[in-house]
Amino acid sequence: MGERRVQLIKAGTLVELVLTAALVILVWVFISWAKRGKRFYIRKLPAIDAIEDAVGRCAEMGRPVHFCTGQRNYISSVEAPQTVAALACLGHTAKSCAKHDVPLMVVVSKAESLPLHIAMLREIYETQGKPFDIGMIHYFSEYYKSFLMNYIGDVKKFKPGAVMLIGPTVFEYAMIPDVARSVDAMSIGGSSLGDYYVYSPMYDHALVAEELFAASAYLTREPVQIASIQAEDVYKVLAMGIAVVGTLLLIAGINIVPMLGM
Repeated sequence: MGERRVQLIKAGTLVELVLTAALVILVWVFISWAKRGKRFYIRKLPAIDAIEDAVGRCAEMGRPVHFCTGQRNYISSVEAPQTVAALACLGHTAKSCAKHDVPLMVVVSKAESLPLHIAMLREIYETQGKPFDIGMIHYFSEYYKSFLMNYIGDVKKFKPGAVMLIGPTVFEYAMIPDVARSVDAMSIGGSSLGDYYVYSPMYDHALVAEELFAASAYLTREPVQIASIQAEDVYKVLAMGIAVVGTLLLIAGINIVPMLGM
């Protein structure tokens, strides 16, 4: 019988292994630097800064703020990271509303995330020394068409001064800006699902793609979170550099695929 060879790395996965290891190392190094006191730059997110302006607008107009964390605001699926990011934006909005005594209406469509919304809002209002009214949370059907009709009807009925749709959304992301304009409301959006890149310009302000996931770090200015974002940005530049070099080599007639064992 011939000697049996043990293959530690599956054929065709060497590049993925190297890039994954590089990402882990970069995140570890940047977080270590942050813990030692190094501070990293994070650019301005106009959509987040616009939340304060929107709340101020509502205070001047005597109208409420209308906030929805997305029709797909699950906490137990692939949409969970977007839901968590949306909750960070909601928390910031709720603090500002409580501070300026502006009514806040929050739309929720998933039963599994409802307790999380209630607990977070109750804690924020109690911390601000303001009474928490569970009636501010509007729970609509999980079924898409029913949810959308209720959502649009809610905006039309209460005529808020600002409509914010931030979180995992699909088709409703394209419809809400027009609904907001119909009641003379400022619109702020944010999503990384579906054709968000097409519909984001319809909003007065919007968090586009990865800006949504950076919102929490931007709001808290937590050094470790900002460091991890910086590490991921460096990783993206590294990955793009490898792609460019590989393309140039192929154009030059040098095939490096066999060298990588792929």
